[in-house]
Amino acid sequence: MSAERKRAAILLRVSSRGQVETDYDPEGLSLPAQRQECERKAAAVGADPVLEYVEPGVSGGDLVKRKVFRQMIADIRDRGDIDFVIVWSVSRWARNQEDHWTARGLINRAGAKLISVKEPIGEDTSHGVMLEGVMAAVAASRRIEI
Repeated sequence: MSAERKRAAILLRVSSRGQVETDYDPEGLSLPAQRQECERKAAAVGADPVLEYVEPGVSGGDLVKRKVFRQMIADIRDRGDIDFVIVWSVSRWARNQEDHWTARGLINRAGAKLISVKEPIGEDTSHGVMLEGVMAAVAASRRIEI
């Protein structure tokens, strides 16, 4: 008998309305393109996407203002059966370093692991955590205040 498949939540976010339907923008992929890549990543890690959260045209700079993101964190915590949270890139997860680590800690405590399609993050080794910290800092530095 094969091992039970893992479960994944997918977070899709674009920061501007202009990115909602375009294929590529310097700030990231469109929502459909992110979905496709996140689904591929889920298959690569042996997981079925069972939850999907979409933030169209929402800035990642302030977790308090991201209702969908907060709902995702609550759902993962409440369900307790999600193995992975998959995002296209760290910049889709958060554009604030404190929010990045706070939310990552919440999903880790719920038993899930953050995975990025674009960056090699998620390893809980000293090198992996350092690399993830750099990626979170880069995402924060690219945030544009409106």
